[in-house]
Amino acid sequence: MDTYIQKLKNYIFEKQIHYAHADADSILDMLYFAYMEDNPISEESIKANFQHVDHILSQLSIENNDSLFLIIVKLCEDYAKSAFLSGIHIGVRLFLELSRDG
Repeated sequence: MDTYIQKLKNYIFEKQIHYAHADADSILDMLYFAYMEDNPISEESIKANFQHVDHILSQLSIENNDSLFLIIVKLCEDYAKSAFLSGIHIGVRLFLELSRDG
């Protein structure tokens, strides 16, 4: 029976997966994108801070304004994704630690 399970595992890991999102490199990435589609971040404090940033950026040239704004948005997106993936890893680790035969 173990040889069949190993063959199935080999097949699964050798088979190329086409994720629904071009930026997804793993199933965790796919989970993140699906989560963000269903749970967009729309907290009022974030909106207020972006308005404050926009006020400061308005003093720059349009090119510098656009460049800096895109950098800020990318940093926020990267941080949110990192936090989500870390949460998944920690949750799985907690599950494994709690389910160990002791």
